[in-house]
Amino acid sequence: MSEGISVTVIIPTFNRAKYIAECIASLLAQTMKPDRIIVVNDGSTDDTLGVLSQFGDRITVVNKANGGKAQALNFILPSVTSDYVWLFDDDDVALPDSISHRASLLSEALDVNLVISSHFVGVDDVDGKIISTQQYQFPMVSNEDFFFQVLCGCFFTLPGMLIATSLLRDVGPFDEALLRSQDYDIIIRLLHQGKAIMTNTPTFIVRLHSGVRGPLNALHDYQEKDNIWLRYDQMIGRKVRSALNLMEYLPEKMQEAKYPKRLALMRRMSVMASKGLVPEMVEDVASALSHCGSVLSSEEILLCRGAACTKYFVLQASLGDNVLLEGLKPIRYSIAKRQIIRSFCRGLLWSMRSTLVSRQGRLNLMKLTVSLYLLSRPLGIKLL
Repeated sequence: MSEGISVTVIIPTFNRAKYIAECIASLLAQTMKPDRIIVVNDGSTDDTLGVLSQFGDRITVVNKANGGKAQALNFILPSVTSDYVWLFDDDDVALPDSISHRASLLSEALDVNLVISSHFVGVDDVDGKIISTQQYQFPMVSNEDFFFQVLCGCFFTLPGMLIATSLLRDVGPFDEALLRSQDYDIIIRLLHQGKAIMTNTPTFIVRLHSGVRGPLNALHDYQEKDNIWLRYDQMIGRKVRSALNLMEYLPEKMQEAKYPKRLALMRRMSVMASKGLVPEMVEDVASALSHCGSVLSSEEILLCRGAACTKYFVLQASLGDNVLLEGLKPIRYSIAKRQIIRSFCRGLLWSMRSTLVSRQGRLNLMKLTVSLYLLSRPLGIKLL
């Protein structure tokens, strides 16, 4: 099977004349050759076309007006006829056995339609060529909880995936409203519908650089990425919230918990926190407490602590966002409410030590932590 499958590599590109040649050369050097390499030139204004011309008919170049990565991929995907698709980034570099290694895994697991691989991290040397600095290691995630962990934050990249073309078509087109995080959105949809296997063997090198990113109408510097991506991750969070049933946040084994609905609400709360959606986070906490006010399980306590440590929640809180505090105030006091609030406080305290925020941001985090702690104390009762 590893020799019988066909693979198309698609590279959307915009103004990456500096990197695109090294990227394509690495794909042409594959031990298992792709059937086709398609470069979608998304309205580049630099010398990208000149660089691409040196490869002649070894690649297919498709030109279109600039519209962003999602639009570029949607433009070309209907014409793909291969069994599998590899969506590759124009500034990364493939290792020689990238296709052959993942194809061999497919031959050992016939019901799988996604292969996810690890990668090296690389930077430019003095000549602008990529050099590996370290290997990225996947976190320890159980198979049954894999989808939930990806909902909380993606720990691999779209270029690391070899995707069955039929699956990619089934999950629908890329969301063109997402000028950033479009990869994350499609990854969630692929995992929700497909079946994946992972390999810790690196298949490519992710290039870290400080170049300008985004489509022509939404360019931004590398330093701005967190603020830019927050907005689009919030869009993804809202899509996930409306698309998934509540119990889909629980793996099958957790559906036998004492209070499965409350646990599912707490897990969805954690996902909403990871997207910086604090109002939705508060709504899930209120629903969880109204459903069952008994003491929290250790799993639920850890979910609250973790939610308060997520990057986008901390970013919102460090800017003085008090939505969490104001949203928790009207909820009737209970031991479970106290546990939730104090778990948030523990998470925030950890975030103050570990998160690179401004001095004012740390002060805002401390104010929120103190206010939450005071809220956890019922009037006239001294709590230890």
